Amino acid sequence: MEYTIGSYEIGDLSAELLVPSGMPTSGETADLNVRLFGKEPQRRIAELALTLAVRYRTENGYERERIARQTLGEDLSIDAGLRTTHGTSIHVPHALPSTLGPAELLGEIEFDTDQVVVEREEILALQPTKQFLMVIESVVQLGFVLGDVEYRADRSPGGEPFVHVLEFRPADERRQGQVDELELFVRGGRDGTTLFAAVDREEEFTVPPADDSTTVDPGMKSDFDGIYDRVRDLVEPRIGG
Repeated sequence: MEYTIGSYEIGDLSAELLVPSGMPTSGETADLNVRLFGKEPQRRIAELALTLAVRYRTENGYERERIARQTLGEDLSIDAGLRTTHGTSIHVPHALPSTLGPAELLGEIEFDTDQVVVEREEILALQPTKQFLMVIESVVQLGFVLGDVEYRADRSPGGEPFVHVLEFRPADERRQGQVDELELFVRGGRDGTTLFAAVDREEEFTVPPADDSTTVDPGMKSDFDGIYDRVRDLVEPRIGG
């Protein structure tokens, strides 16, 4: 199903940003089209480019990082009444955020015309993977409720560049007597989803050591029982379960 993300009027040119095959998911390919419609007079575009970026919240405001930039066309002449479509496919890294937290996947069109460079930016909904949702449901079934969801750049060497931070609170009296807050750090990658657990932490944001982690293999994306067992074995020893 085709989605129109944004429509623009740029002088004598109309443009649309389209997602032709549905909203993307982390680790998959995002197909993006830019459709142009010329008006009088003829409009020349020196370069038509599309950038995929992520914007996320930090303690000091928002940061923005580019994922990829691709040129869709150069030296284009758009005649009056002519409608053209220019498309590309961009790989969405495994570690990019879903729309569950305060982060946004951005599609930015750049028009380099004879007169000026014009940029238009739109927010794309990035769907969470089934595996990611099963991880959350596993913690919920252990007696917790999901609270805040954060998304951070991880500057530690050798890891994926981003990490989700899921904060869970006890949902029943038994858990309330064990822990005030459970944090689950979720880092996506080609080799699976790595989970790190931490309980009642007070220090600044750092990913816990590898001893406090487990990995959900890519082949387990539909295996809820297997994912639940991994999450339970990670969490319960740290909360006295």
